[in-house]
Amino acid sequence: MTDSTGIVSTKKVYMVDPKVIKIEKGWNHRFNFDDQEEIENSIMAGGVEHLPPLLLQRHKDGSLILRDGERRLRAVSTLIKKGINVIAIPAYITRSIVNPEEFLYEALRSNEGSKKYLPIEQAEGYKRLLKLGNDVKKIAHELGKSPGHVKSCLTLLDGCKEVKDALSKKEIPTGLARQIIESSDGDKELEKSLVKEAVSGKVGKQMVKKVVDKCNSLANEQNEKITKVKILIAMTIERLGPQCSSKVKSNLIEIDNLLSKFFDKRRKNEK
Repeated sequence: MTDSTGIVSTKKVYMVDPKVIKIEKGWNHRFNFDDQEEIENSIMAGGVEHLPPLLLQRHKDGSLILRDGERRLRAVSTLIKKGINVIAIPAYITRSIVNPEEFLYEALRSNEGSKKYLPIEQAEGYKRLLKLGNDVKKIAHELGKSPGHVKSCLTLLDGCKEVKDALSKKEIPTGLARQIIESSDGDKELEKSLVKEAVSGKVGKQMVKKVVDKCNSLANEQNEKITKVKILIAMTIERLGPQCSSKVKSNLIEIDNLLSKFFDKRRKNEK
């Protein structure tokens, strides 16, 4: 019935009552379903028959567990709640055990459909593969990616909830999210402050990017992680802009310089 990836090879399609299909929590590493309304409209216009079949696994107790097609099932379930009478939905059914590792690889390889995975969703897929015993090198090789790409994606999972939410909602670009995470150096409160500023609008986004670029540049020059204070100083100066008086700006810059001297002195002592 299925090949080694758990993808049904038979062309036999069943019509299944969507109400009896169960979703296993944690199986799907996709969590952005912002195109669900499009699927609903498509169903309303052409019915469910034209939808690609779901992939279901029948357990020994007879229950049907969803293995592929959560967006389609969510759309159908929403229509039913709205009073639309959807009796059945097309699906493949397999009794074979769907290997989670092979299924993950297959899903990530076929990330070319109308709804591609967000970088944060890819990262979640990579994380699950790591938990299943794969290393970064193997994941990169199996998916035709570079180890650097895989590591870069995984960095996104180190962010606070606010960073991940902003990524899921596409409120900030992936590169900026990564910069915020790296610049904050594990300080979740600082991450929250930077994300809040970044999602406030175009000006806020530009300001945060300028700040983290500056701080990362200084960190590279000093071979030292920039502290929360230094980032907040840069943020304050940038946010105030023309309204920042020369005296206030001078004092902030002086504090920044003193911190830099402290880092230099500490580094010399360590040597």
